[in-house]
Amino acid sequence: MTESFAASARTICRMTDQEQPGQGKVMSDVCTISEAEPKGGGLSKLRQWWPKSVRVIIAVILYVFSIGPMFWYWYEAENMGGNPLMRVLYAPLRLLCVIPQIEDWLNNYINWWIA
Repeated sequence: MTESFAASARTICRMTDQEQPGQGKVMSDVCTISEAEPKGGGLSKLRQWWPKSVRVIIAVILYVFSIGPMFWYWYEAENMGGNPLMRVLYAPLRLLCVIPQIEDWLNNYINWWIA
């Protein structure tokens, strides 16, 4: 099936076998034109339901919580010349640790993972 889009309409064409009187089966193009875009502009249902701010908040939460299982990789990069990407990736969390409450919480969370 081949799809082509016009400026304001959607056209879908596909090859089909059609029975023609006296000629047998003949291949022909069958095209349909829809004036409206698909509902939601073709976006997945998840992207329609979840606003961008919710997805960003979830991504930030996953980022912060990822330091637990990744701590030893970060420690190696920080102290033993390991992968510099790990240092860069978790630099924002290190900067947030100047706030005592965040530092305490993050240290407790990391200790839970490495203990």
